[in-house]
Amino acid sequence: MTAIWEFNLTLPENHVQGNHLNVIAVIRTLVIKIQSSGQCVMYFDRLQCECGINTPLKIPLHSNMHWGTADGMLTCFYTL
Repeated sequence: MTAIWEFNLTLPENHVQGNHLNVIAVIRTLVIKIQSSGQCVMYFDRLQCECGINTPLKIPLHSNMHWGTADGMLTCFYTL
């Protein structure tokens, strides 16, 4: 079994509809990696400040247990 933080974009089983990536899984993996430690969170916040975002955004993590969490995660990710 592969942990979510070991998501490999090159594996065929991580693709849907032919050869297209499962975008939600890719974004969710990135969010997990960003939130994996305090240092990663601080680095992500600093990158946002360097890009002109005065109040750094936190990307909410998608949960399969709650409706609408994927939309919140994708909307925030798209904004960034």
